[in-house]
Amino acid sequence: MGKKAKKNKKKKEKIKAAERRISAFIAKKPAQKRVSILKSIAEYFNDVKSELKKVTWPNRQEIITSTIVVVVVVIAFTLFVGIVDEVFIRLIKFLLGGY
Repeated sequence: MGKKAKKNKKKKEKIKAAERRISAFIAKKPAQKRVSILKSIAEYFNDVKSELKKVTWPNRQEIITSTIVVVVVVIAFTLFVGIVDEVFIRLIKFLLGGY
């Protein structure tokens, strides 16, 4: 048997195996599978709903305070990075003689 014949035989075997898998998949009862999937989805959302009831949500004052803290930290970090960047730019220019 030549190389081409062996390759063709392997391809045919792969195709037959794929066809068997597809046939087995199609032969399953899809209605029962759908019901279990829908049941699982409903159970998931019921679990999510019950978990969200357990959450302690922040009040208005806590949200305002947290927002102010975040804004202040972002501004401070931005200024720090800007200053460090400017220092490095001037240092590199000085070392390279571009000043």
